[in-house]
Amino acid sequence: MNSMDVPFLNIQEDHEVLVGFLPYKYTITASISGEENGAINEFLVSLSEQVQYGENFALTFDADDNYQVADVVVDGESMGAITSYEFINVTADHDVVVSFEAIMYTLTATSNIDACTITPATATVQAGSDVNYTLTVANGYHLVNVIANGEEVVVTNNAFTISDVQSDYTIYANFASDYVTVTVDQPEHATITPGTMTYAYGATPSYMIVPEVGYEVVSVTAGNAVVAVTYNNGIGTFTLEPVLADITLTATTSIKKFEITVTQGANGTIAPGTQTNVEYGSNKTFTITPNDYYVVADVIVDGSSRGALSSYTFYNVTGNHTITAVFEANCQTPTNLTAMNIDTTSALLTWMGTAPSYEVRYKAFDSGIYMNQTVTTTSLQLTNLQPGTMYEYGVRAVCGTDMTSDWATNAFTTRALPVGPVDGISNADMSSIKVYSFQNNVYIVNEDGIAISNVDIYDIYGKQVYTGKVLSSPEVISLSVANGNYVV
Repeated sequence: MNSMDVPFLNIQEDHEVLVGFLPYKYTITASISGEENGAINEFLVSLSEQVQYGENFALTFDADDNYQVADVVVDGESMGAITSYEFINVTADHDVVVSFEAIMYTLTATSNIDACTITPATATVQAGSDVNYTLTVANGYHLVNVIANGEEVVVTNNAFTISDVQSDYTIYANFASDYVTVTVDQPEHATITPGTMTYAYGATPSYMIVPEVGYEVVSVTAGNAVVAVTYNNGIGTFTLEPVLADITLTATTSIKKFEITVTQGANGTIAPGTQTNVEYGSNKTFTITPNDYYVVADVIVDGSSRGALSSYTFYNVTGNHTITAVFEANCQTPTNLTAMNIDTTSALLTWMGTAPSYEVRYKAFDSGIYMNQTVTTTSLQLTNLQPGTMYEYGVRAVCGTDMTSDWATNAFTTRALPVGPVDGISNADMSSIKVYSFQNNVYIVNEDGIAISNVDIYDIYGKQVYTGKVLSSPEVISLSVANGNYVV
């Protein structure tokens, strides 16, 4: 702070002092270095401004079109390429120098063919400039297009201009041969005709592709593009779009595949089921399996009967086929019906079979009413029978609901109660009398010498085939009868 003394000398009266103060000011100067390619605070080329102590003062630096701030130096110190600067709380004089420079851009041009050129290849110019280009087209080539920063440029007489450059440029000049080659890469299992050929630029050549027997064409490609093909009886024809560059033509093939449709019939299966990828010329076998208690009645292939087969093979498949099977019930009739352990009131019936259950019926020969039982074994013990009575019986297999076999029938006669001798001797224990058979002979063994009044032998129909006395032990009775069951 500056001060001033005002002395009063030889004071003889009152005095009044009035003091006025002015703010202290500092000078801020600004100027442009070099060419005046811009302004300070919009329109000034220089300034000298008085700024009061403690105030703020702002400056702006405005470059002309196609120029930019190069540097701003404040009090001898570079601040860089800034476009404004503000002094805060001014307490001293300041000096600002700003410089401007032209904006420069680089243009790079290239050709896709070494024999053809574009000039200039590289140009560095000030923003707003125009750059003229010239194209040189070698013999046997022609210009396709020129692309500058992604956009096609209009070319006249092999020349063009990039006007008012406001950015870097990348320029591509694309040339093509006046002739193009279509190289045919022959696929496996097919032939493309014609083969490799050279055509005039822009030609649209046509081709034919013929697959080998048993194969088909999947696709045809020209370069990276899939070609539309028209087929007639498996032979394909196609025409290429205008050929503007060398390309390779090829195709993919696959072996023909066919479907064998299996229609499963009731009560059995065909294995495997429907096959959708049966290759041309291959063989395919199917196994036909009936369910339990069923048999194959017929196998029908492509609508035609092939008989009751357990398997069927399609040989050398060259088309689609169908196969189905018809199954029918086959509940087997029991066999080897035998009545054994026959006593006066009981008998054991046995037979052979594989069914899950059996229905057995029996009755006395002179009765009209059958007794019925169902068993799950191949035997049945009959009790409460009448002595000396002929019985007929039948057995049939029960394989499922509403599925039964034919009846198998046979007969037997229960043992008669023993008859005592006329002199009043009581009935003997019949267990001591044994009856055996071998071939056509019947052996009667009377171990206890019981009096036997008579021996009668009957067939299963009740017909008497022998009658006679027992005179010895064993008594051998020879019969001239057919093999079968007989009652003694």
